[in-house]
Amino acid sequence: MTRHIGVVTGSRAEYDLLYWLLKQLDEDDRFRLSLIVTGSHPSPEFGSTANRVYQDRWTAVETVEMLLSSGSGVGIGKSIGLGIIGMTDCLSRITPDILVVLGDRYEILASVQAAMVNSIPVAHISGGDVTEGVADELIRHAVTKMSHLHFAALPEHGRRLRQMGEEPWRVHTVGELNLDAIRNLKPLSRRQLEKDLGVPVNRQTLVVTYHPETADLESTKNQIDTLLGGLNRYPGPIIFTYPNADAGNHVIKRQIKQFCRHREETGIFSCLGQKKYLSLLTYAGAMVGNSSSGIVEAPSFGLPFLHVGQRQLSRVSGGNTICAPFDKKIIARELKRACSTSFRKNCAGIVNPYGDGRAAEKITQVLKSVPLGEKLFTKKFVDLSWPDKIPGKDENR
Repeated sequence: MTRHIGVVTGSRAEYDLLYWLLKQLDEDDRFRLSLIVTGSHPSPEFGSTANRVYQDRWTAVETVEMLLSSGSGVGIGKSIGLGIIGMTDCLSRITPDILVVLGDRYEILASVQAAMVNSIPVAHISGGDVTEGVADELIRHAVTKMSHLHFAALPEHGRRLRQMGEEPWRVHTVGELNLDAIRNLKPLSRRQLEKDLGVPVNRQTLVVTYHPETADLESTKNQIDTLLGGLNRYPGPIIFTYPNADAGNHVIKRQIKQFCRHREETGIFSCLGQKKYLSLLTYAGAMVGNSSSGIVEAPSFGLPFLHVGQRQLSRVSGGNTICAPFDKKIIARELKRACSTSFRKNCAGIVNPYGDGRAAEKITQVLKSVPLGEKLFTKKFVDLSWPDKIPGKDENR
């Protein structure tokens, strides 16, 4: 019997991660795929990346508008409300057997709430991870409790999910989907990439992505100004990619544009697309900022990553990461270390801890075999094994 799988995509970066899973689902006769496009995809402000999704010609595509043009928490909150309304209408109409979501963004929160009230089981990819300094941390754990299947990247992520009361049979360690794209990559030539970007691409080129730290939005301008101050004396080319659609993104984009007006050999891109972006990581000298790409993808390229701030601090690193606080002198000093010949040599031999590039295959196998119906949808909370004597218990009597 064919299984109807709905998959939600809400941003350019997450769509690239999902691509090889979508391809397997769409080409397998045992599945019927419905792709739901929402979040920042339809927005011209973020590159109208929905057009790229449509160009890939998936069998069935639904579009749910939800994003307000606002960089504030109020705007994001209202977008979540619109997303719940739109996703409720969509899911009640297409009624998938399982809804697949990835990550921890607010459009995913809206999607799983709509699925919950429509009695649609949710399969969540990348639960059990930890990211400090962002509201995504809270969203991720909330999505876990509303999900029925979990595809974790690392064994420690799976242990956290079980610690949250999830039944062991629901938790599967599969690796990160990012690595599937790298395994299948045929990079553009350096010459073609430079022609497309209009910026030199070599071992002196920095790739910079900085997202808002949503737990401290009032400091966004100071944070991005400090980062840019640390980059100010860097002599090589710098390529910036836009921040995501979190509150505070407008401030970051404005300051980056101002920074680039006074420098040669810089580029700013709202959306590079998967092939250009991974090709850029193939040839670049280092990454800077707070993107998860520096943690998860950069190790596969032996690429140094200078992480600034709190956003990725608690995540497992492959050994390519140097951390710096918001201090422009320290950022400049640690950037010099990241770009040094000795550190690059150390990065060249590291093994990426996030998997073997076959996460899509592993997820597909589970989606084929997991029993549907009441067993999947009805969750039980699994308590931890507590000792008979709980410390402090007798003292409280």
